[in-house]
Amino acid sequence: MQDEADPRRVDLIIGDLMNELAVISHMHDMDMMQAAYNTLDLRLREIAATLA
Repeated sequence: MQDEADPRRVDLIIGDLMNELAVISHMHDMDMMQAAYNTLDLRLREIAATLA
């Protein structure tokens, strides 16, 4: 069980989520991973532009 005083790192949570999406995508032969990656990439670019 995860200790609430020691929350998981965001990058690890996203990595786990991407892994689960890859399994679902493979099982259902869907292009969900590419869509998820494209969305994540777009949002990171928007954040970078805002901070620049």
